[in-house]
Amino acid sequence: MNCPTWLCIRSRSKHEHIAAAHLRRIQGGIEVFNPHLRIRRQTKRGPVWFQEALFPCYLFAKFSPDELMQTVMTTHGVCNVVGFGQVIPVIPDEVIASLRTHFDEKEQHELREDLQPGDEIAITDGPFQGLNANVLRITKGTDRVQVLLTVLGRVVPVEVTRSQVVAQKPVASFLLKAGSN
Repeated sequence: MNCPTWLCIRSRSKHEHIAAAHLRRIQGGIEVFNPHLRIRRQTKRGPVWFQEALFPCYLFAKFSPDELMQTVMTTHGVCNVVGFGQVIPVIPDEVIASLRTHFDEKEQHELREDLQPGDEIAITDGPFQGLNANVLRITKGTDRVQVLLTVLGRVVPVEVTRSQVVAQKPVASFLLKAGSN
């Protein structure tokens, strides 16, 4: 493997961005792809933007393994190059190119938290705080959401403000499409 190829790099937990920054500084030309999601979540202090790795603890690097493997393996934030025994799988250029089409120049993909009927939500504030529910309908022109909540063994519709709910585990739509192929 003398020519540059895309390999999967395992980073320390929550250190994908650190490993990516250090890999980009290596002399010899390492191309790095560290995709992450930008998610707006409702918290007690209001809506807050969070960044999360698309693949927690993993990122991609294109380099010549014969020349730079030892340097990559000892880079700050890197745990190892993903392999199975002595076999190190190569990721085709087309796979990385396809993934990149869903991310901006900062390697970010913003997830919208647009609620839809049927979505599972968590209630983060008010008398029903800590309970999960399903969205029944969104009241247009107001900040209200009607949800189906199980109370004392019965499913009842309850109306809450939009700021009191957060979608459960938003999923990037392009991942759903990729999984259906």
